[in-house]
Amino acid sequence: MSVLNFDSPRGPRSGKSLKLALGAGAVAAIVALASTLAAGININSGPVEFGQGVSETTACDDSLTITPRASFDNSYGPDGDFLFSGFAISDLDSTVGGCAGKAFTIKAYGETSSAVLAAYTFMNNGTSFTSDYGMTEWDNEGTENSSMQLWLANPSVLASSVYKITVESQNAIYASLNFSCDSVPTDAPSYYPCGPQLNVPLSTLTAAGWEPCFEDNYVNESATVDFAIESCDEPYLAVFGQAVAGSSALLLAVAPRNDVFTITSGGTPRLVNGTYWYYTPVFDRGAQSFGFSPTSLIEQTTCDYRQSEGDPSSPYRLCWHIIDNGGNPPLFGEGYRIGIDDEFLIPTYDVGSGNYLRVIYQHTGRSI
Repeated sequence: MSVLNFDSPRGPRSGKSLKLALGAGAVAAIVALASTLAAGININSGPVEFGQGVSETTACDDSLTITPRASFDNSYGPDGDFLFSGFAISDLDSTVGGCAGKAFTIKAYGETSSAVLAAYTFMNNGTSFTSDYGMTEWDNEGTENSSMQLWLANPSVLASSVYKITVESQNAIYASLNFSCDSVPTDAPSYYPCGPQLNVPLSTLTAAGWEPCFEDNYVNESATVDFAIESCDEPYLAVFGQAVAGSSALLLAVAPRNDVFTITSGGTPRLVNGTYWYYTPVFDRGAQSFGFSPTSLIEQTTCDYRQSEGDPSSPYRLCWHIIDNGGNPPLFGEGYRIGIDDEFLIPTYDVGSGNYLRVIYQHTGRSI
């Protein structure tokens, strides 16, 4: 989470410039706005001179710039006043693996209260950001140096009352569904994210005590489901897809082992830790597969093939085929998906190429 404070001026620091752009207008208006918003900004790591800034790390981008906007409203009060009217974000990585599929929430706070003065959410549907709070404009969308602006349709907060702004990001599907996650178990690992996650470094898992217990190429039809269950016998499991010799889990979800391997009927996943899990080891109403989804709406025939262009849930669906083994323990079959597997949609992982693995890590739940 990035934090901006409107505070007294201090010396500049090195790093990417945070340009507090005030928009086009007369010099007198700019001076008035500067005094209204106070004379300086803090961004987590410390105060900077007004108009200067530092690079800031967020969950999906290690260096972006946010610029608050203000505008004069003649109709506000007897003489008019400056209102917090929007913001711009630049140097934003809006690619798959960056902030594509993310939602951002901007919250404004006063100087002495923890109460939120206003909160505005905008989200990426896979190709651009949209918001219910006003008009958005994009430049270079889908690149590592994208920029966007949001002009609030109905600004209502005085610029002079805004002391701090926070920037939060989350998967867009959760912002759109607006459901909350389970409370974290007391013995849960230190890395125990809610809901499906994109592009998690394997080092994040290992640093938190997670260890591999199952690995199989997506093109294989030889690993039994029983082998995975027997090998991964610790209380918590992380299930994900990974590129061969890759260093990140491309799409991952975590949950207690007993929930991950609870047998479900076809098309009826179970919500655990922000993720809908399903495990249908025998043919049932067209379904015979294992995986997870960010929503309860799945098309499990036999794997969950639900996907459509612009659907924010599609990149967060993982499915492994299960096939009959002639009365023996069932096998994980070839395919099926890590997120979207369609040349017209993003991200595209061709799991039939032999370049991708289905992987399970486990954790005891005890601190390391």
